[in-house]
Amino acid sequence: MEEVINDLAKHDQAVLYFQLWRTTDTGIYWTDHETLHWEFDPHAPWPQTVAITRETALMEAAFVTVHGNLFAAVEWIDESDV
Repeated sequence: MEEVINDLAKHDQAVLYFQLWRTTDTGIYWTDHETLHWEFDPHAPWPQTVAITRETALMEAAFVTVHGNLFAAVEWIDESDV
């Protein structure tokens, strides 16, 4: 997950959030994780937004216990999306 977050920031993309999902024999289920509850500021300078969202996503990802049937869906935006 860190690779994806860092790569998005390297390409000037801001990570809004990520969701965790686990797969089982009976289906795919959303899984809760620790969040920092930051609020996106569309008026902040874009480089600052990218840096803040990168750090926030990395901190949240650090609390995730990784296992084989878990995957993340990452939501990100480009400056042109604002």
